[in-house]
Amino acid sequence: SNTAALDLAFAVVMASMLTFSVECPDTQPGQAVYIVGSVAELGQWQIWQGLRCTTTAETFPLWKSPEVVMNMGEPIELKIVVADECDAANPVWESGCNKKMTVPAGGHQVTVWTSFDSKEIRLEALRLPSLLGHPAQGKPEKKVTQGEGTPSPSQQHFARDEPSPAEELVGLPSEMEAILGVDVEKKKKQRIREQACVRLQRKWRKFAEEEEANYHSLIQNFIEERHASAREVQHFWRAWLQDKEAALKAMAAKSAAKRAAKRAAQRAARRAKCPSGLQAPPVFAGKQG
Repeated sequence: SNTAALDLAFAVVMASMLTFSVECPDTQPGQAVYIVGSVAELGQWQIWQGLRCTTTAETFPLWKSPEVVMNMGEPIELKIVVADECDAANPVWESGCNKKMTVPAGGHQVTVWTSFDSKEIRLEALRLPSLLGHPAQGKPEKKVTQGEGTPSPSQQHFARDEPSPAEELVGLPSEMEAILGVDVEKKKKQRIREQACVRLQRKWRKFAEEEEANYHSLIQNFIEERHASAREVQHFWRAWLQDKEAALKAMAAKSAAKRAAKRAAQRAARRAKCPSGLQAPPVFAGKQG
């Protein structure tokens, strides 16, 4: 228990909890906003593995992502994508260069404010209470660590008024077992469910890709076999026609030879019957009456 508590305390000191709040009014029913980036927590530029944001009728056009834990000082490049809510199909990427940010020091709950097709990105950090027996006094410190100015009017309007998880932890017992029982176990179970869901999605996507590849291979083989069969049939009929044509030519030549021989025989017979010195009548090829 002590080892687990120390590990958790070290992880909290080195990591921060990030939540993305995105202003994006250009969405249609059935679409969602995704946060996709260069780190594993943001899907490594795979839309379906990124953070899917949600909104409500009261908070639209502000979209909010689930909380994600990142190590402090980690440089991040990200983009906002609008795609189908079910399978992240038909994506529309925001234009321009990638948004860039750096995770602030550990022990903070960070809200990242940005908008679709906007280069600005602002971070609001709330200091989490100490997990080593020294609870923070008063309200957590608020500061803007990156970007300039304040959030847009719509982001200010939809900013939550209820206390954050960090504020709710202020004043609780400082023993690590109490902290583990209140919040961390729930987060661990949620993380395990998310990882299982991601593994299942990867498994089914790989299975679908393999089935698609097999289907395309079968179709290609069928097309090649059909073309080969068509070529064989064409070769057979071409050879048959050539043989038939040659046979017809041979029959025609044989018939012509017979007719020529018959005419020659008729002319010889007529010459034999005619007296000497008289010219034999011409021999007609047609039928004589």
